[in-house]
Amino acid sequence: MTQVQQISIQDAEAMLESQDVLLLDSRDPRDYKSSHHPKAMLLGDHNQEHLLMKTPKERPVMVYCYLGHASIEKARMFADFGFKHCYSVEGGFTAWKKQLQ
Repeated sequence: MTQVQQISIQDAEAMLESQDVLLLDSRDPRDYKSSHHPKAMLLGDHNQEHLLMKTPKERPVMVYCYLGHASIEKARMFADFGFKHCYSVEGGFTAWKKQLQ
């Protein structure tokens, strides 16, 4: 079974620069609309099944939430569906936003 790795913001940024990573924002749609990482896609009921079934399993999946806790479970869901490289961003969007400022 694939393990979910927690990844630092610095390592996440490096990975996003060098690989075709599916970056998913698992926060509330209103918060996503207000502010999100420029490469992120909102993960929600409207697209979760499609992403799980249609995304190539070799493509790395990186998930963030508010503080980095709920994203672990979302990343684990992708791992359970057979994705080989699943990551949760430590500190979530709160920490990432501080890093971007």
